[in-house]
Amino acid sequence: MLNWDGIRVEILWERCHRRQWPAASTMPFSLLERRKPNDVLLCWWAGRGERTTPAGVLPVAPGTCHWSRPGFDYACRQEPEAPLGVTSIHFHLRSLQGAVLTRQDLPLPDENLRVAQPALVDAVTRNVAELAEGSRLGGRPPSPARCAAATALFRGLLMQLVADTAAVEQPAGALDLAPAYIREHLAGVLDVGSLAARFNCSRSHFTRRFTALTGLSPKQYVLQARLALAQELLQHTDLRVGAVAQQTGFGSIHRFCNQFRTTLGATPTAWRRGRFATGGIGPMSRPAAVMATIRALD
Repeated sequence: MLNWDGIRVEILWERCHRRQWPAASTMPFSLLERRKPNDVLLCWWAGRGERTTPAGVLPVAPGTCHWSRPGFDYACRQEPEAPLGVTSIHFHLRSLQGAVLTRQDLPLPDENLRVAQPALVDAVTRNVAELAEGSRLGGRPPSPARCAAATALFRGLLMQLVADTAAVEQPAGALDLAPAYIREHLAGVLDVGSLAARFNCSRSHFTRRFTALTGLSPKQYVLQARLALAQELLQHTDLRVGAVAQQTGFGSIHRFCNQFRTTLGATPTAWRRGRFATGGIGPMSRPAAVMATIRALD
């Protein structure tokens, strides 16, 4: 959780707005619009769609709220018959000494925030956006008093969203299903952000609980499970190496072959011919040498 006693919020008024997009499936954003230069709270109040983020593909609908991070690229699609409406509040988190705090400095929540009070979120962010828009139309910045009041309300909203998001972390019992889920969905997207969203908890909570449960980080477990499945497919089917790469979630054959050779000491083709077969590295069988290599790759 964030220690708000040591954090102040600076709203970037010139970049805050409230708008509804035109009826198109993909928005032709510029690089500046796709790559966030600062933190952004996006509060969606109309339409339906999805957003590609570092945490995975997140659904978008009225009442959805995302906290975007600086330095990352984002993309968004919408259903043309239901154009998205969004309020975007750009801001910095600063220390009491004035330094901009980054994601490396703070235990930020997941990008996909839980919204327990949609009306409150809409009211506070609308107030900020309309104040910013009014100052642009009038040609002068908002008064210091109005800026201070709006900033205090917005800071309080961030505190509430972070607390509500942390409160929905699932109990340990729910995460007991995560290893089985991974093994059943090896061909899909299994990054930590997507897994945490699937089990409705933060990235840090998911990683902590999963590692305590399995003895491996999620990344290590996914890699090991994919390699174990690849061995089974290479040994017991006639699938081409490219098809094995797709079915095990490695995607490109180049990435699959490099990872297989790095971990097992042979290409998939050579391993299939039996010259380097070693008996498997599945999640229930973890030779020390193989595990040392996997941990080194993490």
